[in-house]
Amino acid sequence: MSDNGRRFWNVRLAMGLAIVLAFASLAFWTGLHVRGPYSGRSGTAPSTPTTPAALPPGAAAPGAGEAPGTPPPAGVPPGWSDGTPGWPGGMPSLPPAGDAAVAVAWRVGPAVVQVNTAVRKVVSDFLGGPMEEDELGLGSGVIFDSRGLVLTNNHVIADASRISVLLPDGRTFRGRLVGSDPFTDLAVVQIVNPRGTLPVAPLGDSDLLQVGQPVVAIGNPYGFSFSVTTGVVSALGRVLPVAGNYHVDLQGLIQTDASINPGNSGGPLLNAAGEVIGLNTAIVQQAQGIGFAIPINLARKVAADLIRYGRVIRIGFSGGNLSPDLVDRIHSEAGIRLPVGQGVFVIDVLPDSPASRAGIQRGDIVTHANGQPVRQMEDLNVLVEKLGRGGHIRLAVVREKKRFQTDVVL
Repeated sequence: MSDNGRRFWNVRLAMGLAIVLAFASLAFWTGLHVRGPYSGRSGTAPSTPTTPAALPPGAAAPGAGEAPGTPPPAGVPPGWSDGTPGWPGGMPSLPPAGDAAVAVAWRVGPAVVQVNTAVRKVVSDFLGGPMEEDELGLGSGVIFDSRGLVLTNNHVIADASRISVLLPDGRTFRGRLVGSDPFTDLAVVQIVNPRGTLPVAPLGDSDLLQVGQPVVAIGNPYGFSFSVTTGVVSALGRVLPVAGNYHVDLQGLIQTDASINPGNSGGPLLNAAGEVIGLNTAIVQQAQGIGFAIPINLARKVAADLIRYGRVIRIGFSGGNLSPDLVDRIHSEAGIRLPVGQGVFVIDVLPDSPASRAGIQRGDIVTHANGQPVRQMEDLNVLVEKLGRGGHIRLAVVREKKRFQTDVVL
């Protein structure tokens, strides 16, 4: 088959799968509203006093690393202060008895941060010539390690030339990107040269979640800093395609009706015990009360890889799950007859990844891994996690009705 014919076949196959998946995903592509580069990272800085001015490269904001004003009053935990931007008038010495949401906000609120970013853009000046300007954006994050490590979303910090982290007590620090992962929409930011005690949020176990249990979301929607909303776990195990540089399906998401808006991205979803059980990441734009969070157990594993290796150990491609029913629908709706009845269809390959180095291409169908059938992407994810860095996977692949095997080194 010629190069043009090969490209045409792959494009037709990709279009056919995309058409079917679009219907199968309840039109999340058309209704999805994701913070960061999609809406939360707007070109105009929010008109709130909590967004700091853009910082010169490598410089910290005036007073960064130092808590401005007077120290917190007696009885206020580290991270709170009297009359801070996020909590006017300060917090009471004790949360009201029996109010779980207040207790959660009291316990974890100090560790929820506002992540401010600047992305350098080249635009045209009034004479039509090129000029550079900063596109300012904001999101949320949560301090999960006493070393000043912050969990947030990849789309919050994507392409940022400068990052700053604002705490509820008014302290501002320069942030350094430790690593990010577009396939899970997660990132870790390091607070640079922290001074004083940093509050840390406890991490829970998202595998223990049950539908209907109460949850609390804390973040910075539309720049309204350190806002608290409540709801319940509406569903578990949701799969959501999101926009971006790669065609990514976020797996195993927590669905909640706790109010989530642009700017909440990266903020924690908490259980009644005040433990982080998810990281808020997306909403359905044209709906009300349909938000999604990345399970903290996944975020914990991703963060460990980012801290240790600067990247996540994975096979390096995004894919759609094929089933006999889906294969039949692709044939009936797109006129494409696939040579296999199940497997994983390769939608995109991450450059310089194990998959790309093994020769995997867009349009390939992976049917087996180390001799075992592959029915969904989760099968490959489990194998990658089991083998770890340096592991070997032999993939059975179908390309243009031809079958071959290739070795992937993680």
